[in-house]
Amino acid sequence: MWIDDVAKDLDLQVEFGAYNSVAGVAVFNKEHTERYILEKRWARGDKIFLAFLMNPSKASFDATDRTVTQMIELAKKHACDALYVINISSVIDADSAKLVTTGHHFSPENWRFIKEALQHAEIVFIGWGMDGQKLINQKLAEQSDIRYLFQQVQEKLHAYTVLEDTKEQLTYVPLPRNKNNYKKYADATAQKITEEQFEQLF
Repeated sequence: MWIDDVAKDLDLQVEFGAYNSVAGVAVFNKEHTERYILEKRWARGDKIFLAFLMNPSKASFDATDRTVTQMIELAKKHACDALYVINISSVIDADSAKLVTTGHHFSPENWRFIKEALQHAEIVFIGWGMDGQKLINQKLAEQSDIRYLFQQVQEKLHAYTVLEDTKEQLTYVPLPRNKNNYKKYADATAQKITEEQFEQLF
């Protein structure tokens, strides 16, 4: 399995378990302060739904949180067999807003998993929110090849919707669980990102 191969190459911890009959795999650093990828699998098959979010919270190989549970249900709506969760920042923290002001967003280990996961997924759902979009914009400005990474999977890209904040002058995709209305997207399906939206986001 590619996750094991990458983790072994980077000397990271791979942990296995299950929660509510859903098998789980998670890759951490040795201190368990960073999570690089989370897999949740409920069926045999190769149709992978990838959720690309802001940063990890408490979900793990043998636990879940409300965001990951929502992503599992969304993946099932799209007839997928498993969920991958990756994040812009691999730092485990329930408060994503404060990560924007820290210097640890773009670890090489995390981007190794991001690049691999993007290639293995059939649907790539982006839900990193406004703060995540700011970080992606920063990364795009620093590394021109990052845009090419997303261009390679452009046909796979989905989101709940694409929003504009005129005050911030920012186009972004919403988080799965809106802090002002946690159930806003609970019953929504993922919509394919158009060419115009891609240009606005990347």
